[in-house]
Amino acid sequence: MAIRQLGKNKYQLIVDYYDDEGKRRKHTKVVSCKGKKAAKDLLDEFADSWADALPEDTTVGQLLEDYIDSREVKGIKANTIRGYKNIRRRMDENGIGKKAARTLTTYQIERYITHMIKNEELNPKTVKNRISLLSAAYEMAIKSKLLRENPCRGVELPKLKAPEISILTDDEVDLFMQKLEEQDLDVRVMCELALFCGLRRGEILGLTSEDIDVHASTIRVRTVRYWIDGAIVVEEPKTEKSKGIVACPRFVMNDIERLQEEHAKMSDCEYLIQYVGEPMKPDYASNKVIKFIDSLDVSHVTLHGLRHTFASMLNASGDYDIAEISSAMRHSNITTTMNVYVDVFAGASHSSKRISGAFDAKFGKNGAQNGASAK
Repeated sequence: MAIRQLGKNKYQLIVDYYDDEGKRRKHTKVVSCKGKKAAKDLLDEFADSWADALPEDTTVGQLLEDYIDSREVKGIKANTIRGYKNIRRRMDENGIGKKAARTLTTYQIERYITHMIKNEELNPKTVKNRISLLSAAYEMAIKSKLLRENPCRGVELPKLKAPEISILTDDEVDLFMQKLEEQDLDVRVMCELALFCGLRRGEILGLTSEDIDVHASTIRVRTVRYWIDGAIVVEEPKTEKSKGIVACPRFVMNDIERLQEEHAKMSDCEYLIQYVGEPMKPDYASNKVIKFIDSLDVSHVTLHGLRHTFASMLNASGDYDIAEISSAMRHSNITTTMNVYVDVFAGASHSSKRISGAFDAKFGKNGAQNGASAK
């Protein structure tokens, strides 16, 4: 709020607000009165006329709940909604969720961030996710004309760190593949799909017999399967780029065929990865893979770590540029690939080195001499 004097006993009253697009706007009114004190009283009255419509007793937790409900009915993925609900619960437990939404300040949010980092020892990404959800809930209230300001807008978030990625080395991959031959087919196929096709756990568990094209040696990724709140949830992948046809090495497809033949003898379950005729639970699948990997003298990696190793092998081969690797990983864009693999892909890319080498051969000292000799 502000007061601007326009002349003797003439003032402009200014009240800030945010429009439906989140842009800052102003309500203004010109008044005549004697002195700034009188103008201040009129400003308070003017501001009250534009007061927040959100009920005073609405808590931050209730604001979050309204936002989560609105996302859920609009088709947001079940796994994402579960994450939102966990954040809302954590905020209630820490007290900030019980504060009045209308009076929450930027300073209180800054203190909450400090609490998350110091007391809960949360990483910057988790902190950012919580504040991003809180901010989104306030933005929805602003667009609904219930609030005028979002206290999250002035908050300074901690800097995000590149995620630590554990992968298998070339020698470890060789040992891994030798020992994998001794494993049950379900473990072997899960590992191979992650290591040589770059599939995620949910994508592997979401595969059905209809998704396997033995003759073309391809796999169609169209669903993911999660275990949420005691129930199996099957849904489409988060992004369009995650969907699609993935080429499968012939030796992997051979193992898939054998696994399908085994299942056909015992069950009519449609999923590729099963356990006694039922869809295998995600945690059980992960634990089977981790138990196998931990039995080897190799780096501790998870099923998702095998997917990371897939990306590392593509990069180390020198045959693929970052755009091709990003496409193979089915990331939404190249930036995602670079952000995830900032350390794995450290240094100049292989494509960059090949280009540099070609220029050196043509225009460098030896290249120039060869060119002169040719003339």
